[in-house]
Amino acid sequence: MTTERRKFHAALRYELVKVTALSMHEPSTDVVYILSTATYNKQGGSKFSLSHTTDSYHFCRNNTITILGGSIAGLTLAHCLRRANIDHVVLEKRTEIAPQEGAFLGIWPNGASVLDQLGLYDELEKLTTPIHRMHIAYPDGFSFSGSLPKIVHERFGYPIVSLDRQKVLEILYQNYPDKSKIHVRKRVTEVRSLDHGAHVITEDGAVYDGDLVVGADGIHSHIRSEIWRQADAKSPGLISSDERRSFTVEYACVFGISSSVPGLNSGEHVNSYSDGFCVITFHGKDGRVFWFIIEKLPQRSVYPNTPRFTPEDAVEFCDRLANVRVWRDVNVGDLWRNREVASMTALEEGLLSTWHLDRMVLLGDSVHKMTPNIGQGANTAIEDAAVLASLINKAVNSANPDISNAGIDALLREFHTLRVDRVRSTFQRSYFGARFHTRDDLLKTLFGRYVFPYIGTFVAAQTEKAIGGGNIIDFLPLPKRGGAARAMWSCPDNAAVAPIKLPATVLLDRVLILALWSLCLRSAGCVWNDVIDMDLDRQIARTKLRPLPRGAVSPWSAVMLTTGIFACGGSLLYFLPRECAIEALIKIFFALLYPFGKRFTDFPQLILVNIGWAIPMSMHSVGLDPLQYKKPTFCMFLFIALVIVMVDVVYSRQDTEEDVKVGVKSMAVRFKDSIDALAYALFYASTGALLAAGVYSGLGLSFRILSVGGHFVGFLYFLKATGAGNTPHVESYAKLACLIASLFWVVGLLMEYCLRV
Repeated sequence: MTTERRKFHAALRYELVKVTALSMHEPSTDVVYILSTATYNKQGGSKFSLSHTTDSYHFCRNNTITILGGSIAGLTLAHCLRRANIDHVVLEKRTEIAPQEGAFLGIWPNGASVLDQLGLYDELEKLTTPIHRMHIAYPDGFSFSGSLPKIVHERFGYPIVSLDRQKVLEILYQNYPDKSKIHVRKRVTEVRSLDHGAHVITEDGAVYDGDLVVGADGIHSHIRSEIWRQADAKSPGLISSDERRSFTVEYACVFGISSSVPGLNSGEHVNSYSDGFCVITFHGKDGRVFWFIIEKLPQRSVYPNTPRFTPEDAVEFCDRLANVRVWRDVNVGDLWRNREVASMTALEEGLLSTWHLDRMVLLGDSVHKMTPNIGQGANTAIEDAAVLASLINKAVNSANPDISNAGIDALLREFHTLRVDRVRSTFQRSYFGARFHTRDDLLKTLFGRYVFPYIGTFVAAQTEKAIGGGNIIDFLPLPKRGGAARAMWSCPDNAAVAPIKLPATVLLDRVLILALWSLCLRSAGCVWNDVIDMDLDRQIARTKLRPLPRGAVSPWSAVMLTTGIFACGGSLLYFLPRECAIEALIKIFFALLYPFGKRFTDFPQLILVNIGWAIPMSMHSVGLDPLQYKKPTFCMFLFIALVIVMVDVVYSRQDTEEDVKVGVKSMAVRFKDSIDALAYALFYASTGALLAAGVYSGLGLSFRILSVGGHFVGFLYFLKATGAGNTPHVESYAKLACLIASLFWVVGLLMEYCLRV
């Protein structure tokens, strides 16, 4: 380092010390910061000069936010903060805010609603043609079409649109009133966290002081590197080696924008699936086609040691796939020949667990990076900005604003808590989408080809659920677009009306899937029970002629059958939210445990209580959180548990004498002298639980008379006809009672549904 450069750095450090000392002595008054805009000016010889500018800040009232990155996330956050009248600055390292790089993005309703709150959506919409129809094509020539984009538009009031990323950035930039707050050519070299705030130092020597530094600087985030560096200095190992390897690359992508291609109609969208790659197109205004091709790479790499691609690589890539059919008579070569711009890049994927440290926080691609397959990268970043701005506004306008280190840390922890589950869910859908579209394994290939074309209503419902949980700016009015539907999906207080707004076809899908799952679980559980009880069943007159006890079926064959049925049931879980899979695993565990219970406890029937998990599983399947409806959920869980225990106790009564001889334990054996009283107590308790569930759910007379009354009549008949299990043919009566009660349950609930939609 030269003597002159050492003097320069010493002078800069001195200015920073003055700034720090002054701000620490006068933390709550108007202080004048000497912001060292240190420039490296050679004058005559090797001389350096320091130029100084002054600016005034209120530490407690004008809380400064330094945003790194003029990205979608960064500029959206700037607009949000401007509307909240919170001081901020945007630093972009590139020479311009909106370069044309060949990339495009899709704006879905969850992102559109935030842009609409900011008054930006109308201008964006003028540049696009809404997508209203989608086509899916397969390598064997099969194809089908659907109206998912139209359904989304009707449901939320916003269409799915695609346009150049450059145009979106231009709209965000040009509609920002005070351009002096957005700076280009500002490459950050260091961030210093202090007791009172944070200094951001750029390559040109400028120092920006603020209360919070936001890293909206993309996958190559400098702020992420600063967080990791400072975390190591504070507590080595705080950021694990696994987290540092969170971003991986398995796919490469060519993004392109082409002029009109005959055969690709405006307002339509094509997904062309192939083995190892896929082609996805969106057809916009004036026939412009936005497209990308992603391909699985030969090997997985870890960021930052990821592949780099040149324009020549893009040419070679598209030439190799030129004859691949996209839709009908259109192939990749047609897209390439009509291209206006195209580029090739590696597709990083990853989700960090550490989003913030001290006064630094990450947004968008810097903390969660997805492939473009489900079009949620930009929309997720927009939601990030909306939530962070809402929390900052809430903190600044509270009765006692706390911008201490502890106060900022609490704010950022809340930001992480509010966002992480939704982001994780979106990331998982994107991760699956990339592998589903490229037919990554046999299961995805078979499912995509032979199941996916026939579950359109289910896919639409899942898409609606994913969009419907979107975050908005809580200090700005809701946009008028979308009307009641928009208010319903954006306001948690209105969640209670959501289930009755689901289309009947969606509910029927859920009923069918859950019914098939229940059938598989019960069938597999019965076979498993017979396998474990085989030796006992040989000693019971009623069961000794079953296939396993009499040797007609081998135990190994029965185990394989159990496994196969469970596998079939498990495949249905792909169509349900992940919470349903967790609840299904709980039910499977207890189903496997049940036959062992009768060897060790007098209360094996209590293991069957787990069947009550059908209630939260059903709720999750239609997008409801059981914890938001604790009382009705608990009552329904209890209802199912009481009915199951009642039926099993009565059913077991017919074998009581033989069970005692062979050593089988059960509630029927334990309470053999008072089964009537126990059975009727369980019956009346179950009726009360069902009635309470209806009351807590706000259900009306239809439910109370038909559903509750049907349950009462059906199972009272069962108990009377069987003498609470003291006569033959208990199983037949039990099936009849369940059929009667179930029919009345369904009719009562169906009438409630029809009265409310």
